[in-house]
Amino acid sequence: ETSSQSAMIFAERIRENQSKLTITGDWQGSITLSVSIGISSFLSSDVAFDDLFSRADKALYQAKNSGRNKVFYL
Repeated sequence: ETSSQSAMIFAERIRENQSKLTITGDWQGSITLSVSIGISSFLSSDVAFDDLFSRADKALYQAKNSGRNKVFYL
């Protein structure tokens, strides 16, 4: 269990560290990856974990649709 602020900080750290990685192989050039992360908290009004997962999924797609490589909280 963690606060929403701590979750955002942790997710942002993941996003930042991953963006520094470069993948190279037997091909010319390199590949960089981006990470989109959706975060949500379990609310007292939630009936099931599906409510939490649904909000996190919506947050993920907001991150992707706003230009990717972002962290969103709902």
